[in-house]
This record gives sequence, C-alpha cells and structure tokens, in this order.
Amino acid sequence: MEHQFWQLEHWGAHCALQDEYGQRVTYNELAQRAAAFAQQLAPKTRALVLILCHNCIDCVAAYLGCLCRRLLRLPAARPCATALGR
Repeated sequence: MEHQFWQLEHWGAHCALQDEYGQRVTYNELAQRAAAFAQQLAPKTRALVLILCHNCIDCVAAYLGCLCRRLLRLPAARPCATALGR
C-alpha cells in the first residue's frame, strides 16, 4: 500500500491524536490503523464508502484508510442518544 499522501510514519512516535478520554495515538499507530482498515476494503474497486462516524480515533483511521485506497468517502455523523430523544 502506498503512503504518499501524508507519510504519517515520517512523524513516528509524536502524538497524532488525543480523544476526549485522554487516549493518544502516535503517527505510526495511526498509519497502522489506517492501513488495517484499508486492507479490509475490497481490492481494486471503485466505491463510495459511507463512514458512520463519531468523534473518535478509529473514525479518523477509517477516513485515512479510504484516502490511502483513493476511495470516495462520505463521513456521516452518527446520531447520539440525546439527538434521538433517549
């Protein structure tokens, strides 16, 4: 898999993201998660990928995985319980 788009590994062990709970991931870890997501997608197909997201590290990794594969991606916010009246 090509990593030309941002070359996340270049930044190595520096913190890439931190979530609201204080969990941190490095650029290396983020690149690994993005690559793992990209490998789960069908090879050599043109597709529109709908990513049901909330504000978390895995959703960012999924988005980056789609970028790696050059797939069209459509992030959509997952409704939270309060928005559903629960």
